[in-house]
Amino acid sequence: MLRTIAATVTVCMLAGGCAMIDRVLPGRGDAAPDRPIMVSTEGMPGVLEPIHAAAIIADHAVFRVTSGGCTDRDDIQPIITLVDDEAVVTLRRMHDDYCQAYAEDGLELIWTFEELGLAPGQRVRINNPYLDSL
Repeated sequence: MLRTIAATVTVCMLAGGCAMIDRVLPGRGDAAPDRPIMVSTEGMPGVLEPIHAAAIIADHAVFRVTSGGCTDRDDIQPIITLVDDEAVVTLRRMHDDYCQAYAEDGLELIWTFEELGLAPGQRVRINNPYLDSL
């Protein structure tokens, strides 16, 4: 199942986007300045994590984040905020990655809706700023 999800995300990114993936905005290496944050991140633990890509596929949330080579899933915490009929996901970096072995393609992180406390088919939005493509 996870291989199918990963393959779908890869195809979507290579095809220039997918209905479930927000397009990356110009400014290589910089968070997109004109994309508003939907939920205030004030008071949330850790640091807001800029992302390269995100997709919601088959009740899984898939993200691609930057990694110096030492980032793992425990370093990134998804925080869920319910707004009207949507769940807003905010990824927060809990531990810095000081490694120098940068992963060229970044790191793919996957959470099931069950792990996130979401109902199957829940409408989801991503709250993180996007970086330019890898």
